[in-house]
Amino acid sequence: MSRSVDPIQAGLDYQARFFWLQAATALLHRDGTVARIGFDVPDIPGFDDVVIEHAQPQRGEFGDLFSFDYFQVKFHVDQTGALTAETLTNPAEIGATAISLLGRMQKLRDQLGERVAHARFHFVSTYPVARDDPLAKLVDNSQGGAIRMSLLQRGGARSAMGKLRTRWREHLELASDQELFELLRPLRIWSAAPDLRRVQDELDRLLPAVGLRATRGEGAVAPYDDLIWKLHQEGTYYFSADSLMRECEQAGLATEISPPSPAPHTVGVRSFKRPGVELANQSDDLLCLLDAFDGRFLLPDESWGSVHARMDEFFRRIVAAHRVFRLHLDAHASLAFVAGYLLDAKQGLDISLVQSSRGGVQVWSTATGGKAAGADLSIQEISAGEGDDVALALGITHDVTPDVEQFLTESSPGIGRIIAAQPREGTGQSAVRDSNHAIAIADELARRLKARSIRERAARLHIFAAAPNALMFMLGQLAKGGGHITLYEFDFEGLEGGGYKPSLTVPVE
Repeated sequence: MSRSVDPIQAGLDYQARFFWLQAATALLHRDGTVARIGFDVPDIPGFDDVVIEHAQPQRGEFGDLFSFDYFQVKFHVDQTGALTAETLTNPAEIGATAISLLGRMQKLRDQLGERVAHARFHFVSTYPVARDDPLAKLVDNSQGGAIRMSLLQRGGARSAMGKLRTRWREHLELASDQELFELLRPLRIWSAAPDLRRVQDELDRLLPAVGLRATRGEGAVAPYDDLIWKLHQEGTYYFSADSLMRECEQAGLATEISPPSPAPHTVGVRSFKRPGVELANQSDDLLCLLDAFDGRFLLPDESWGSVHARMDEFFRRIVAAHRVFRLHLDAHASLAFVAGYLLDAKQGLDISLVQSSRGGVQVWSTATGGKAAGADLSIQEISAGEGDDVALALGITHDVTPDVEQFLTESSPGIGRIIAAQPREGTGQSAVRDSNHAIAIADELARRLKARSIRERAARLHIFAAAPNALMFMLGQLAKGGGHITLYEFDFEGLEGGGYKPSLTVPVE
């Protein structure tokens, strides 16, 4: 059960989860590089939210060695603000009353003595850097958020950087710019840090790998939040890997270490080439069918049957060696359907599909996850004439029913009725929201098609579709046992007279 959104509590939770994130990534892997990690350490006057002490000096962004990392974490429940140069000098900008962020850093540096030469200071904020502020030019994202000293040093006293140097130097009561540069050199600014839920999701991924129980589905990682704050209240501020694991075991949070999930084997099927996409560079195994097509049309000496045979041989080889793979389908809709038909749902494969859309590239799993989605389809039954064959007119990206009706009028292939399916909210490139929605649509269509009469199921199903390839794949996975199926491709360019043309038939006849 998730907690109510209280800004103070959310900030405490964020600090706790940031600690666990650092513990999971830096301490509990037990590679010996981290000696101990501290949480909300009271004797440190700033940058005390999380402290990492390394067992051996580590090489930093600029080649220098460091042994200590100090973190100041600032969480915001909204995105109404942004980090600016003023943020570093105004106590109110970080929720303080007397000392600014740079002031805290200066005070800690004075306290550290010789250790300061081997320390980095990280300011972590969920706010982004304001684009129109000088700080935006100074934060170097290629160097861990370090300040670009070469840029800060440019210009005279009247330049934008010169005025900023003066403002920061006077705020810290420093005698020279060189002192300012020495103070700022170990500063790292982590802007636009992941929000509370994304940190939780990352923890759910990392914790099992270090022998701790994930809390996915529990709404919040409250057990871990509560544990670290309880230990803090009891006066325990630093933890080694062994001591922290003992506390987790006593709290019932330890489990067997889960081996990392195998990286999916990347598989591509290409029957046409999209501009700017080189599928060979994205695939461990690629079935390139370009030699069988002229654009979207088969070459005269090729057949859909031979294409099917090549796909069958290709996928048999892939499945013999891999059970988890990611599939790119830069191919005809008919081939996407047949790929699903060959890799049907009963084989127990873990398949994810790379689906391109107007909003970008997404990875859709063929397994349901989270709350089940509704298909939200509008389905109509249309009489088409005499015959026991049935046509599925699947119009997801656009309405295909008029073209299907015209094709049936002109060719009379013995189709008695049309099952016309469209999204209730309208067709379009974004009509299928995600993988769960695609699975729901495929399931609903499969149920409808299985409900055909005995005579219809003994006849033939004709599929005319304008739909994402990932959805066609999922529909193909559910098509085994559905009788004889003929798929169709549309001649968009009108190079072969326009309209629909039959493509593949399954099972192969």
